[in-house]
Formats: sequence, C-alpha cells, structure tokens
Amino acid sequence: MRMRRFTVILMMIVLSAYLLAGCDDKAGQGSFASDTEATEAVKVGKFAPTTNITYSAGTDSNWSYGNQRKEFPSDMACYVRIGCTMITDKGNEVNDEIIVTYTFTGVDNCGISSSDGIVEMVETGDSNVVQFNKTLVAAKAEKATEDVVIFRYDPKGEGSVKLEVTYDDRVDTKYDQLNTIYFSSDAELSEKELDAIDQSGYKPESEADDIKNQTH
Repeated sequence: MRMRRFTVILMMIVLSAYLLAGCDDKAGQGSFASDTEATEAVKVGKFAPTTNITYSAGTDSNWSYGNQRKEFPSDMACYVRIGCTMITDKGNEVNDEIIVTYTFTGVDNCGISSSDGIVEMVETGDSNVVQFNKTLVAAKAEKATEDVVIFRYDPKGEGSVKLEVTYDDRVDTKYDQLNTIYFSSDAELSEKELDAIDQSGYKPESEADDIKNQTH
C-alpha cells in the first residue's frame, strides 16, 4: 500500500516537472519570436543620405545659407531650400523608399507653406509645429539625384523657427539635420540680397498692402 502511494506521488512530481518545463520552453520561444519580429521590423541598411539646407531672404533667387546667415528681417518672407540625396552602397537596397520628414517648430509666430516640391502634410496636434513628409528613392552614388523642396516662411514679428530634417528608422540618426533661424527688426540685408529682391519685384506684405490701398 505504501509502495503504491509512493509510486503515485513520484509520478505526480515527474508530471509536474514536465509541464513546468514545457511552459518555460513556450515562454522562451515567445520571447525569442518577439525579439526576432522587432529586429525584422527595423532593418538599418547602409544608407548615407546627403542633406543641403540653404536660405534666401525675400526671394528664392538668392540662396544665402552659404554665408552662414541665421538672422532675417521680421517684416518680410524668406525661403528655405532643402536638397536630399538618398545614397546606398548595397545593390539590394537600390530603389528602396525612405521617408524624410521636415518638422518646423515655432510656427505660432511664423507661417510655413510649401513653395516648391510635392510633400504631404502630417497632423501634429500642436499648433506651434507643422510637419511634412516626402518619399525618397535610394540609389547608388553614381546614379543618385538630389530631391529638392522649398518652403516659405512668413514671420509675424520677431521670433525663431527650428527646422529638423529626419529620416525614417532605416537610416542612422547621425544623418538627421537641425537648423534654427531668427527673425529680428534689426536684421539687415546685404547689397546682393537687396538687388535680388529688387529684380524679383518682391515687396513685404506691409508695403504691398500700402500700394494696394493707394490704387483704390
């Protein structure tokens, strides 16, 4: 009788150990599967985009960022030209699509609008931030071409606007770009910029309104 009880107890212990081992294996498999899925979801390839950001005061015919200009008059529009080239050194990533995002922070006091290039506006839920997306196609360096978009700034007085150019998760964050420009009533334009503005026929909003009112 005692031997029979001992046998039953021993069998129950062995069965319990087996069931526990099975559960641990399943849990381990689930964790491994999750890690694998996470790795597959974001595969960072060998992409090396180039980003060129240049600004123009009053007209888009004179790009002045090469002079490291960061301050602009607070009573006239200016433009930013953003050129992106998506380069890959891996043949199997040629023609892959990469999303680039343009984020402008500080727009409560400065209107931002797309002036040239096809972009998609993204809802941010923040009145002080506007965001646009564009799809770039990867190519090898010898065949890669620059994709250009131009945005217009319409300041409503003094302030600043931060521009961030970021790429999706397949591109290393070291390629992201950050620029901030400032609008000031004391900012002065160079002779070259003034000549370009005159040639373009551009007039600040206040001056254009005065002319319009005089003709009515």
